[in-house]
Amino acid sequence: MEIKLLDKNADYNILFKWWKERDHVIIPKSMLSDYGFLVSKDNTPVACMFLYPVVSCDWCMIRFPISDKNATKEIRNEAMNFLFENMFKLAKDMGYKRVFCTTNNPALEKR
Repeated sequence: MEIKLLDKNADYNILFKWWKERDHVIIPKSMLSDYGFLVSKDNTPVACMFLYPVVSCDWCMIRFPISDKNATKEIRNEAMNFLFENMFKLAKDMGYKRVFCTTNNPALEKR
């Protein structure tokens, strides 16, 4: 798996497509953090999520996790696990002690 910082202009169409396919609310670019990461497998984008630093405390948030619903469940799970690991490392490197995420997705709740 490869991970890269999301380019909100060049990569937004990927997220837009995934959100539409999942009947998800379309998140405007202006609401997306500069800390968005896109995971690919064999040069094919698979999943994305955003880290939102909170300036005034020791925690940050993970928001808007999304994956390509056409990828196999195994690849989606691998990509999400890889993203979470990288997000936790980034948060720790930034000095955060806690990472917070809200979701109504049972698979994400387990993570």
